[in-house]
Amino acid sequence: MHIHIAPHSDLWVADTSCTSGCSKIALLEAASSTTLKNLSQPFDIQYGSGEAAGYLVQDIVQMAGFSVSNQVFAAVNQVTSGLLTSPVSGLLGLAWQTIAASGAVPFWETLASGGAWTDPVMSFQLTRCVAYFVR
Repeated sequence: MHIHIAPHSDLWVADTSCTSGCSKIALLEAASSTTLKNLSQPFDIQYGSGEAAGYLVQDIVQMAGFSVSNQVFAAVNQVTSGLLTSPVSGLLGLAWQTIAASGAVPFWETLASGGAWTDPVMSFQLTRCVAYFVR
């Protein structure tokens, strides 16, 4: 599953219950997780190019060899058309908790404050996406 990195704080992924904007992408199978807890709280986030809506869950989240055992994130079931395109299945925000629509501590902030890293430093390699159009 691929996650887009965004200038927001929330982590959200499209769930198998997604009814719009989620075709042809990998989906979270929340119902098959034995560790996932549905928090029964609605989630909605607005972007300049659309919005995503669903519900908050708590589960183990792993990325690049790091793990957070009780990470709160959103399983979305409605996404504005065109917001997600294969292979992207969700977004990982990199801002602070203070602006999180969910109120949850961001994945990266939990890693930095929890001593998971030897130094509270992270870096990213950005590449240009080249789109090819066929007429």
